[in-house]
Amino acid sequence: IDVNITGPAWEWMNNEAGYQHYNTNRAVGYRFLQVHWNEDYTVGEIWNCKNTQEPNCQQMCKGLSLKIHRQTPPEGACPPAKDASKEDVTKCAKFIRTSSYNF
Repeated sequence: IDVNITGPAWEWMNNEAGYQHYNTNRAVGYRFLQVHWNEDYTVGEIWNCKNTQEPNCQQMCKGLSLKIHRQTPPEGACPPAKDASKEDVTKCAKFIRTSSYNF
């Protein structure tokens, strides 16, 4: 799956840090995120790309791993209560992103 991260409809990180990230990606030429899924689409690894051709894609930086994991909410957890904590609301998301650093 290719996701245009510098297109006019981009709103994944709609905050100040997101705008800085957007500007940095535009400046260095990165235009797409590419998700490399496992066979059953339960885990996807996120790569940064200058275009959608596989040889031009790379992991964000050496030692950094960004993944998305499909999750199954606990029985009765969704929809969350109006006053639910952020942690409880997050349990209802279909996917969750994890980051790990292996330096």
